[in-house]
Amino acid sequence: MQIIDEQNQPFIIDLDEIVEQWIWHTWKKTKLLSRYKREDLRITINWKNVTFTQNNIDFCDTSSSYFPRILNRTNFDNKTTNEHLYSFEIKRSTYSTLKILFTHTLHKTQESNMIFHLPQQIKQFYNDLQTEQSIQFGQDTTKEYEIPWNLNSQIRVPSATRII
Repeated sequence: MQIIDEQNQPFIIDLDEIVEQWIWHTWKKTKLLSRYKREDLRITINWKNVTFTQNNIDFCDTSSSYFPRILNRTNFDNKTTNEHLYSFEIKRSTYSTLKILFTHTLHKTQESNMIFHLPQQIKQFYNDLQTEQSIQFGQDTTKEYEIPWNLNSQIRVPSATRII
């Protein structure tokens, strides 16, 4: 399983390690029933008999927090004898993207050596042949969130006043 973090660097989770920890944790709970010691046990995971099923991912975030932000700064300078009324509206959005790549990779490697003996010569040619096949399958999930920022204000500037 591969997760992309904030710096877009892949972070790979080792499933062997997680399964092994779970096995030892379960064994510790029931070790009184076991007739073997931990030193006598060895874990070998046969991944050929494992199937991975990936369901749709549901995201729910109830702990989202809102922070005050300065969207716009402006100055108002009324040098007249009348009151001025200003109205303005600002709309902005912030986007956040979460990307999960779930890949299950199968590798098959085959190596063979070939030796050629040429007739009537004293030469031999050695050659290593190596083929590798890699098949990836899985489902990628991308979730994008939009946080809209809106500001709709009216400002009254009295006569002969400057607002900064």
